[in-house]
Amino acid sequence: MSLKPLTIKLPENYLEVLKAIAEEEGTTPSGLAAQAVMSHLLRRAAEAEKHWDVEGAARNQADIEAEREARWAADEAKRPGNAA
Repeated sequence: MSLKPLTIKLPENYLEVLKAIAEEEGTTPSGLAAQAVMSHLLRRAAEAEKHWDVEGAARNQADIEAEREARWAADEAKRPGNAA
């Protein structure tokens, strides 16, 4: 995944507001940025894990059903009158 350049027009007092918020939160402007990035990455990881869990469960269920059908077919073949 490559990052695309992004240009955002910020208000003139952005740095003052950022510093005030950071101070209120007990961190630095770069600390706020790191928290935002970490939050975003954790949310994306949770979404990916949820998708993987659902996909894995569906695959496991399909395997179970295929095995059940194979056993049923083998049992049917063993019954008298069904021999090939």
